[in-house]
Amino acid sequence: MGAVEDIKEEDLEGEVEFVVELDRKELLDIDVASKLEREFALRHLDKWEREAEEMKIVFDGSDYLIRFPTALSQIVSKKSSVKLLPISEDEFLLKIV
Repeated sequence: MGAVEDIKEEDLEGEVEFVVELDRKELLDIDVASKLEREFALRHLDKWEREAEEMKIVFDGSDYLIRFPTALSQIVSKKSSVKLLPISEDEFLLKIV
């Protein structure tokens, strides 16, 4: 089969096996690559813990409040929302979106 322009309708009928050799490298789409990158980052969380800042959590009777350091609060928009992602039974990752 030649260039794309040379493909005839009868060439498209039936089952066709299409194999591409990639020199033993596997390519991932963006969604899978993003999930793997997040997984690798979470596996190395202990390295992040050494660099992490501790923050106080305050309970006012009905809600929990977390006070961010000044440097972080300048980056975070007042309209940001957060996702609380469970890592284990007693560990959570706070993701600002």
